[in-house]
Amino acid sequence: GSGGGGGGGGGAGAVALSAMAAPPPPPAAPAPLKRQGTWSSMMDEWRTKGAHESATECNAFVLSLVATLPPDARAVPEPTATGKALYDWLTVKVKENMFQRRKKKFPSCEVAVLAVALKHSGLWREARAASEALAGGAAPASVPASPAMVVLWKRVRGVREAIDMAMKKLAHGEMPDDGVDADSGDEDGEGGAAGGAGGGGVTELQAPTRLKDSLLWDLQRSFYDEVAIGAWSEAIVPNFVTTNAFLASAYAKSIMGLIRDLFDSPSAPGDRAKPLYIVEVGAGHGKLGFLICRELLRMREFFPAGHGLEFPFKYVMTDFTAHNVEFWMQHASFAELFEMGVLDCAVWDAEKETSMTLLRSKEVLSADSGLVTNPLVVITNYIFDTLRTDAFRIVDGELQETRIAIDSSSAADAEEPTAPSVIKRMSHRWSYEAVPADADFFGDEDFNYVVRSYAERLENASFMVPVGGLSLIRSLSAMSGGRLLLLTGDKGYVREAELEGHRDPHIAVHGSFSVMVNFHALRLYVERLGGFAMTTPHLDGFKCAHFFLGLPREATMHTRWAFKNNIEEFGPENFSTLQRCIKEECTNPSLKHVLALLRLSRHDSEVFYKFKQVLIDKTMYPYAADNVQRDIREDIAGVEETYYPLQSSKDVCFEIGRLLMGLKDYRGAVGYFERSNELCGQHHVTYHNMGICCYYLDEFETALKCFDASLDLKPDYGEAADWRKKLLAKTQSASSGHAWNSEEDYEDGTDTE
Repeated sequence: GSGGGGGGGGGAGAVALSAMAAPPPPPAAPAPLKRQGTWSSMMDEWRTKGAHESATECNAFVLSLVATLPPDARAVPEPTATGKALYDWLTVKVKENMFQRRKKKFPSCEVAVLAVALKHSGLWREARAASEALAGGAAPASVPASPAMVVLWKRVRGVREAIDMAMKKLAHGEMPDDGVDADSGDEDGEGGAAGGAGGGGVTELQAPTRLKDSLLWDLQRSFYDEVAIGAWSEAIVPNFVTTNAFLASAYAKSIMGLIRDLFDSPSAPGDRAKPLYIVEVGAGHGKLGFLICRELLRMREFFPAGHGLEFPFKYVMTDFTAHNVEFWMQHASFAELFEMGVLDCAVWDAEKETSMTLLRSKEVLSADSGLVTNPLVVITNYIFDTLRTDAFRIVDGELQETRIAIDSSSAADAEEPTAPSVIKRMSHRWSYEAVPADADFFGDEDFNYVVRSYAERLENASFMVPVGGLSLIRSLSAMSGGRLLLLTGDKGYVREAELEGHRDPHIAVHGSFSVMVNFHALRLYVERLGGFAMTTPHLDGFKCAHFFLGLPREATMHTRWAFKNNIEEFGPENFSTLQRCIKEECTNPSLKHVLALLRLSRHDSEVFYKFKQVLIDKTMYPYAADNVQRDIREDIAGVEETYYPLQSSKDVCFEIGRLLMGLKDYRGAVGYFERSNELCGQHHVTYHNMGICCYYLDEFETALKCFDASLDLKPDYGEAADWRKKLLAKTQSASSGHAWNSEEDYEDGTDTE
């Protein structure tokens, strides 16, 4: 399947609240707000958990916050005129009239949430332009809205219902059904849990059945097949933790370690006439593959001598849906990699197929093709948590099989129970049935071994078996003659002790859904096949692991050292936590602070975007010393190398252009503004800033065209009009013989929104 959603701590969400029957004991109340008494302060606290997270997590978090507020602090301020205009605009764009049909007072609740969400979602520029157009009398239907804006609004509009339900429960002395874990606020924070169900008002879509046979997995496939690349380009499914440049660098170093283990000496076991194939399963948006390929190419001076090929590797991105593969084939960032022959791709189903055909080279990777003569490197980030999984528990030594029933709050879903839209309305019920430990659960004795191992050793436990993940390892191991290095990152359990006790399986909903991965079960399976595993040592947060099959421990020294040095000692979870805490807890970080973080991130473009304002404000001429400014130019080049255009709302090129304007590198800034228009759409502010750059480059004719283009897009844009007048006055003064110098006339005229 495609790369799935969230990691981090597990928030329990609020899907199908009305369907809750027997909820677990209420969780401890969340920490009180720092500034109680206003809706804006409540939204401030909510924003720190990620205003653009999945709808279920957002709603559940608002519920938990309302529960902590005194009655006199729950008042909602009246909406502003601009806020109402934005609300009406988005209602038209989403073609959703549910609020108007109520004929109640305008729901200012959504406006308050929307304002905060827009400010912190990268869509503020678009919202500002839309509000100005609406204030000027434009009809809502005539003002365009980006797909990302529509998705954001769909998430915000459900808050009122959740608040109303929570208030009713509070009025009766009840707590809201679910809370959100205090640690669930990362960029890839886990979505809300799909609710348990029962009681009236629900329709059963599937009677109790084994988890691995549930229609959940058909829903999962339908979601990724229908939404395709929009799952990430529209920020429905989070992805920062698993696709940042820091993690890509760590994985590339492990791959480089294996290349050295295979090819470093004449006696090394690698086949120098063939490449090392690196297969990324469920590559989704493709960014991780882009970053790893770039990082490996940066290491080319360290490739072993004597290899028969220019590049000792070939990276293969795969996904089960052809939509994503078509997106990669057309993405400009991959053109050079395809041309060099280091990248290929394939439509491949991880759970069903045992061979794959590469679309560009037409090579067939299979057990009998003779192409995979070196061990296969497999990358599965946020994949095992979306593949078919089964679940069991042990109660006083008795093995029990977990059963799941699927319900929906809409009776209409029974007609098409695997439609992706069902996910947001579904709920579920768990039940358990005693089974003999020696039963044939999977039709594979190596898979059965995992269940029997737990049944023999544990007295009381709850555990999941990643059936899809085990099938994937089995297929790819056969393809490579039993020699495989699996690099994986996900949320889950790495030690057997974490499985002790009784708990229902956790299903997190974030557009799609995901489950916890049992890394320990993967280890049992790999060790049964004669392999070994390395996992990150900490129990909290995002986990990374390397699984070795058919590769003796003594023959993988460089690979194992790379894992220990780049993942175990300070790994992706540590980095992700560090950058998040700096963003949330340091109100005024220094320039040196942010530059150090940016360099630690391997110049990740997302990290640059998060801290762009610090860089722009504190690099502005003449505040930074000359040597610092030169270093920053090198840092900008590094950010450009990691930039993978995916979300138009995150206009990295625009922000680099602003930064270069502050450094008075106007020529460089113009280039980035032009790329911003190309990648993220033309914008009046972008043309305005280009005009200022050309003004200081004494390119007055081009500057005038830029200011005119800005005013064409927004005729009442005062900043561009003022600069146009200034330009005309200067050119008229120069033509009359009055000397002037644009450098002496320097001022910071850049616009930021």
